[in-house]
Amino acid sequence: MRTRILAIVLCACAAIVPSRSGAVTLTLGPDGPTSAQDRVAVLYASRSDGSVVAVARVGDETSDGGRIAELGIPSETPDGRVLFGANIEDRAGRLGWIIMVADPNAAATDRVATAMAPLATNRGCTPRLAVDPYPVATREGAIAFFAPRSEGGDALFLFKDGRLDCLARTGDRLADGREIARLAFGTAQAGAGDSIAILATLRRGSADRAHPTLWWREHLQALLLLAPGRIPAEIAVEGMAAPKGGIFGVFGPPAAAPDRSGGTAVAFTDQSARGTSLYVYRRGVIAPIIRGGERAGNAAVTFISQGRPALSADGTIAVRAASRERDLIILAARGGARVVVSSGQALSEDFRASNFGDPLVVEGARLYFPACAKDYDGLYEREPSGAVRELGRTAVREAAFGGSRGRPRVASPTLTANARGDYAYLGSR
Repeated sequence: MRTRILAIVLCACAAIVPSRSGAVTLTLGPDGPTSAQDRVAVLYASRSDGSVVAVARVGDETSDGGRIAELGIPSETPDGRVLFGANIEDRAGRLGWIIMVADPNAAATDRVATAMAPLATNRGCTPRLAVDPYPVATREGAIAFFAPRSEGGDALFLFKDGRLDCLARTGDRLADGREIARLAFGTAQAGAGDSIAILATLRRGSADRAHPTLWWREHLQALLLLAPGRIPAEIAVEGMAAPKGGIFGVFGPPAAAPDRSGGTAVAFTDQSARGTSLYVYRRGVIAPIIRGGERAGNAAVTFISQGRPALSADGTIAVRAASRERDLIILAARGGARVVVSSGQALSEDFRASNFGDPLVVEGARLYFPACAKDYDGLYEREPSGAVRELGRTAVREAAFGGSRGRPRVASPTLTANARGDYAYLGSR
């Protein structure tokens, strides 16, 4: 069964979990059942003038007469466009996923197009788009995405210059004899060049070096770094020695960015018997950032989110955390880790957040983060000065969404942004 680790958790506390078939299933929150599709029915994206526009909706017609039945998780490209998967129902009623690209700055009639055409496939590397492919754009203009292979198994595909290749496939053998058993769909993050960081499950080799306490385990979770023409490299493997003692446990999805040396830096969390820890990988070395039980400034950290942390090219890292009942956002830079936003803090004149979604870091150490309280949620930006403002120009937003009552709910884990600050997310109508 494919590993689909990305659960869309809304501020309203309803959890929407993509199933193996690509359909969206629902779990109950304290407010009772909610239609999952209604909460992720529209793809919104920012424009160069600071406004927000709906670029695609469930029910929209495609150029060939089909209809969008479902929207996948979006990803910002470096130039401000948005990649996303869409489940299309054709005129005969058949469903199939495709990868699309939206330009929020284009005229409404020209905003959305198919992302991969023409397509030349490599032998043994043909995708069968049966589920959300979770596409991401690399710094070199390629598109990486997950999909089952027509030949069997799954793969992480790379589309570039009209050609499609496999960066990694289930069954591929690594340098230490381990074999890729499963790929974690939805975990791909682009680093320098065309490199990609992902989570995967490995089948152990005959002379495996994992910790003896895991002798009975045939499979181990791993964080891999992939690049065209190279054997997948292991960054960290469950059961291997972690910095400052102990062994690595279960990993959260990674964040990746090019570092100043031209390589790829990767931030990630792991949860073990010692609690949850945050690490960064640079130039072949893993360094600990903060662990549950340690202090970030004056706050005793009791929880660290295993959602995706945030990582910028200058090395700034952000992560959602908590100190007892208080939700926190922690920023880690050369000066150490400190709390920059906490629940109860006034984000505007009439809004104090009770909890947050996972943050993103953009140019200039600015933070984007979802915040919510009761039946209200929004997206906010924190400047390095400490000033906080809501993202999106209010007048333009309300005109586009039909007034403040028509303001969409934000599916916070679908928030995506590029380094310069363009952003997109799935939300309600």
